[in-house]
Amino acid sequence: MVKTALTYALATVAAMVFAAGAQAAEGRVPFQQPQPCPMPAMAEQPPTSGAPGPDGAGPQAGPVADGPGVDSGLWDGAPIGEGCSLCGGGCCNPPDWYTEQGVRFFGRTKPRQTILGYEPTFPSGFQPAVLSDPLTSQFGDRTAAPGMSAAYNMTIGHYFARDTLNRDHFVEFTFWGLNRFQDEGAITASQRIREGTYTNIYEFGNLYSPYSVSTVPNNILTQVAVRNGTIVPGFDQVDQMSTYYASYMNNFELNGKITPRGEEDQLVLHPDGKWRKECRPGRYISYLYGLRFMKLDESFRFHGQGLTKTFDTNGTLLDSVNNSGEYDVSTHNNLLGLQLGADMEFRQCRWSWGVRAKVGPYINFADQVSDIAAGVMGEDPTFSHHLTEARHNAALVGEVGFTATYKFRPNLIGRASYDFMWVTGLALAPEQLQFSTNPVDRINTNGTAVFNGPSLGLEWLW
Repeated sequence: MVKTALTYALATVAAMVFAAGAQAAEGRVPFQQPQPCPMPAMAEQPPTSGAPGPDGAGPQAGPVADGPGVDSGLWDGAPIGEGCSLCGGGCCNPPDWYTEQGVRFFGRTKPRQTILGYEPTFPSGFQPAVLSDPLTSQFGDRTAAPGMSAAYNMTIGHYFARDTLNRDHFVEFTFWGLNRFQDEGAITASQRIREGTYTNIYEFGNLYSPYSVSTVPNNILTQVAVRNGTIVPGFDQVDQMSTYYASYMNNFELNGKITPRGEEDQLVLHPDGKWRKECRPGRYISYLYGLRFMKLDESFRFHGQGLTKTFDTNGTLLDSVNNSGEYDVSTHNNLLGLQLGADMEFRQCRWSWGVRAKVGPYINFADQVSDIAAGVMGEDPTFSHHLTEARHNAALVGEVGFTATYKFRPNLIGRASYDFMWVTGLALAPEQLQFSTNPVDRINTNGTAVFNGPSLGLEWLW
């Protein structure tokens, strides 16, 4: 009897344990990764849901996502979502793709000063000229100084990861360019000069190039230009001089971008009695790393032209010759290197502003081609040279910009900035000029260009 009772009791306990285990297995929740976005903090106690609590004593506390007292949508009429009610942002909804389209306005600095045209210091009229006549510089390569130029700007980016520090990682491609800096300048001789011999008198313009000019000490501190070099017809003793300067620039970048997520969102009670989800303002620092290729090509042309007349001692015209000279220079700069950058941004709901900077070392694969020809127009030049040279050297590219953004819609952002960029180690076309009767193949790659100007663009997120 006792044994039967004990057996029955053990069977009952085993059945109860088995039933409890089966019930626990049915209610088990599988393991899930922690959610990246915490629940929004509440600035005020949110309205109750109206549902009875677990003990049936009263209404259940806590916000109701879709209830009439909570508005978590994006602007009026937009569907309820996870984003901030004011800006569509927040700490947990980075875009999958984004693109920015805009325009950059760039002005640039001038190259180093090179004097191209000189005039004697005669007052006016027909005057004799001698080798010791002092000259006054009137014309230089900076007469043609390219000003502001507009460039097309495009960026496309894609989200690919979030790290353990709650930072979003993007990869983006940037292109800007298709711009053209160009300008031209000219000068006309203020008088014509006559020089004579025992048999002939020669009349020509009073513009001289550095071929026929050198500097001699005037005193301990200064020098004066005098005509004691070699006369090159077409560049010296001419009536007109002109220059043309053009520069083209294109930029390509492939970057990784690390952007911190904002602090956890908050529920804010508005005067209309509704609770709205809003992102928290704050200061955030993003980082950038990647590859950059910049191409800067330039061309410079120096032209001279003048009429030389020959008279006998009686004033009879014996000959009239039109001389011209062309000095064309083309340079190519192909800069390839790495870059690092940072962006400090002060975020509000719709507004943000900040400062950004990038810098990196580069290798400049540079080359230059110069063609010089001077003589009588329509005939083979009597003075002709073809010069080429290539070199690769170290260069540096840096940028600093001040930025501001405004969200027109959750997926449409307006951007404005003012940027400064400097590039060293360049082969600038005007700085390749050689005013020597025996020029050599060489290239000057110690040029520097500084660019600055505003940028405007629209960013679309999806």
